[in-house]
Amino acid sequence: MTLSFESTSPSLGAKVSGVAFDQVLDDAAASSELFDALRQALDRHLVLVFNQCDLSAQHIFRLAAGIGGGTPFVNIKLPDNPGAIHVPDRPEIKVISTEFTPSGLPLGDAGNTLAQVWHNDGAAEDVPPGVITFSGKRTPTPAPETSWMNMYEAYARLPDKLRNELAGLKAIYWKGGRSPYFEDFETPQTQPEAVRRSGVRHPLVCLHPSTHRPYLMVPMHRDTLIEGLSGQESRRIMDILWDHMFALECSWSYGISAGDVVIWDNMATMHSRQGWTSEEARTMWHLASRARRAPLPITELA
Repeated sequence: MTLSFESTSPSLGAKVSGVAFDQVLDDAAASSELFDALRQALDRHLVLVFNQCDLSAQHIFRLAAGIGGGTPFVNIKLPDNPGAIHVPDRPEIKVISTEFTPSGLPLGDAGNTLAQVWHNDGAAEDVPPGVITFSGKRTPTPAPETSWMNMYEAYARLPDKLRNELAGLKAIYWKGGRSPYFEDFETPQTQPEAVRRSGVRHPLVCLHPSTHRPYLMVPMHRDTLIEGLSGQESRRIMDILWDHMFALECSWSYGISAGDVVIWDNMATMHSRQGWTSEEARTMWHLASRARRAPLPITELA
């Protein structure tokens, strides 16, 4: 097995060739070698793309489990959709789809065609996912693009004064049902401050558990509150961070098509997605491997 990595942009991303998943994933020794190589590559490139490798549910599970280093999977299926049809023999797989079953039920967590703002998957969990494995099953033509931003670079490009201000600050991730869609991002907050102060706290600047490099973790809504700060001060910092994000040029975009498998570092990247107007269906398989620990603040660097 000779893996080849073709860089896709100066900031992040690589297309991977030279692996026959249907053979390697059934061989324990070969799988272990592959997972070690891919984890190292993921630390370097942050996003890995494999073309034309439509994997079975069992194989995509083995791949995601191996890349995740044996950590449990995070269940981020929609809680208000208990009757949704996902993958019966592999409950770890979340189906994201605009399709419906013959009986009219949503296939998986019913998706839509709206554009999404930059976000981390499962950020409101106590220990968010560290790695996301995504498999394209059915996509429109052309496929809507997913974009990833290098959050190491996002942090490195902050002014020194702002870096110092952010060190030690924690954002409050309220599980209030707000979505990653641009229409929610652009609307004012609708819940009182007291409600938005309940939720898990994560640092705005974190240390990556594998590379020990600092990265920026930005909540996906401007009305997010920061522990110990007033609502007004929280909004000031969030506006500065989002203005910084929208001005950056350290991202890469790719239209995930049927048969593609994409693996990304959910800590050192944030991602967004184009909307589309086509009535063609889009169905994806999504697996979220839990990080080894909760996000570590940069103050632990010393």
